[in-house]
Amino acid sequence: MHQRKLCRGPQVLADSAAARAAAAAEAALDVPALQAEISEKAQEALRRGHRCDASVFDGEVLCISLPSCKSRRRHTEKELTCWGFPLPRFVEALGPNDEEVLRWFNSPRVAKFPPCFRCGLVTDCCCANNDMLLEQVANWLSFRKAWTEIANSTKEWHLLVEDDVKFTHKAAECWNELVTLLGDSKGVSLALHGLHMTAVGIQHVPELRNPVACQLADLMLETFDENV
Repeated sequence: MHQRKLCRGPQVLADSAAARAAAAAEAALDVPALQAEISEKAQEALRRGHRCDASVFDGEVLCISLPSCKSRRRHTEKELTCWGFPLPRFVEALGPNDEEVLRWFNSPRVAKFPPCFRCGLVTDCCCANNDMLLEQVANWLSFRKAWTEIANSTKEWHLLVEDDVKFTHKAAECWNELVTLLGDSKGVSLALHGLHMTAVGIQHVPELRNPVACQLADLMLETFDENV
């Protein structure tokens, strides 16, 4: 058994203090009230006629979702159509007990501790989460499945989301600004900003839930397969 060294350096102590402060601030938030406020703002934007321009897509709206998550699928359909998107086609997500996930998890392609899959260390590892979970592997393989479908498509642009997608009142404003840029040379890199930017109204946040070009799907598959 490998003993992990207990790290108490200045940076670790600072990180720990910052984490405690963040946890305290989060605990002080009235989350239900905040969710209600954000939801009401989104509804007001819809009442004012705010919608996302989905005409840029020549492909499909794809949603990664477990087959058993019926209520999540209904939520996703309602959320997307309310904001101007067509109904999604669901990509069947993999669960932690699926044969393919277990086969990958038990193969050399999935890192096991030791060493830490994040920092590569053993006794000096100070990472809070260095044990790969079945759920993580299932999530990655589900995205890989969606990327494969996009890469094999004859269409150029698709929208890829998960079944917990939720838009805020800034959605249409941010989305429509994004799609005006999709035709220029920055199109593929802009695809990395994705639906997270659209939903929360924050610029330059890399995400994988995004409008995906076939070239980007090819790149994601190549990168994934090279590193596992």
